[in-house]
Amino acid sequence: MYAEAALTCVPSAWREPFGYAVAEAMALGVPVVGTPLGAIPELLGDERGFIAVSVTPEALAASIRQALTDENGRAERAERAAAFAPEELQSM
Repeated sequence: MYAEAALTCVPSAWREPFGYAVAEAMALGVPVVGTPLGAIPELLGDERGFIAVSVTPEALAASIRQALTDENGRAERAERAAAFAPEELQSM
């Protein structure tokens, strides 16, 4: 399913200690939209993904819209995430 996805949205409303869905998508080079809670911003930081400004549906929709309309940015973030995943997530 990841291989066919334009992006993955992880709408966690609690402080994830580690976002497995985020990490899986990153490792497979699928762009991720996530919330600003828990480990998600750390995983998606440095423009490795799209971080919504809050956990509201409106904020997530805005980040999804940004990701879907910025094809180059989406591809660049997915590449950064895919490069980050084997180096940094392997030891976690």
